[in-house]
Amino acid sequence: MKSLSLPTWLVLFVLLPACASVQSLPEQDSAAAKLFVSQCRACHALPHPGRNSPDEWSHILAVMDQRMVERFGKGLAEEERDVLLTYLRENAR
Repeated sequence: MKSLSLPTWLVLFVLLPACASVQSLPEQDSAAAKLFVSQCRACHALPHPGRNSPDEWSHILAVMDQRMVERFGKGLAEEERDVLLTYLRENAR
């Protein structure tokens, strides 16, 4: 049996799960979901909104916003933060 190359493993275990998670997002065509994808996937794999509770998302978003400030010199605009938090809380577990 032929073994898979490293690039094949990367596609199977890194890229495909990331693609699948975008497909299964709640309200995936909404502006809020698109903002979620564009802001969060810029730094890490995209978590599903149902992964955490509403209170957990409040804390996580604050931490991620601070990391953006540390890494890029600016965080989310207030309106973006409000849109993301509403989207995450409405679709939380």
